[in-house]
Amino acid sequence: MSNDIVKVSGVSKIFNVYRKDIQKIKCVLFGREPSEVMVALDDVSFTVEKGERLGVIGVVGGGRSTLLNILADVTSPSKGKVTVPERVNPMLNNKAGLEMEFTCKENIYLKAAVVDVPKAVVEEHMDEILEFAELEDFANLPMKRASKGAPALVSLAVHLLKDSDLLLVDEVFGGGGNISKTKCENRLKEYLEENEDATAIVVTNHITYLKGICSRAILLYKGKLIYDGSVEEAGSIFKTLNQ
Repeated sequence: MSNDIVKVSGVSKIFNVYRKDIQKIKCVLFGREPSEVMVALDDVSFTVEKGERLGVIGVVGGGRSTLLNILADVTSPSKGKVTVPERVNPMLNNKAGLEMEFTCKENIYLKAAVVDVPKAVVEEHMDEILEFAELEDFANLPMKRASKGAPALVSLAVHLLKDSDLLLVDEVFGGGGNISKTKCENRLKEYLEENEDATAIVVTNHITYLKGICSRAILLYKGKLIYDGSVEEAGSIFKTLNQ
């Protein structure tokens, strides 16, 4: 019996491209077809079993973020079908829900509201969130005065408090320097080690890191899935493509 909780079947995503606003207006008003389209995903299929950790590797523009947006129901596929569990935890933008003029504590509550983490849970873990994000001395100060890595650290800490059946991680560790990125990577690895049944799909080209958390990887190139197998082999092919 299949233990798959994620099924992606023949998924394609096509975006209309308008070079000028007037082109879009004419298409909408007169029912014209756009002169250009961009194929972000092209007939992609794969499955993920419960408890599996899948890495998604690819060059810029390969379709990785589009794929996660479809899995998170942020956008719909142009063709194909996607099946995901009911409780999805998408970490797609570490600044979503944050206001730099608000205090760090206020931002933690804001992020929790966006992520749908109960206020009582946040209050229970507030001290450890502040400690992890290195915000103990900035709790009641505007977040803009904290380190550049604070949004990523806060985002990860709050997301990992959410009960879910599928964790989607899309390169949310950047933007704050290597120290905060490494700290986020280590914390996610700890979380996955502590929660053996957790299913995760992680988008990153940090191959060494993926080897430590994922048993499998897929490689996207120009919207097509060109490899599905070991992280090491996916990394090797990716390196060749980038040369």
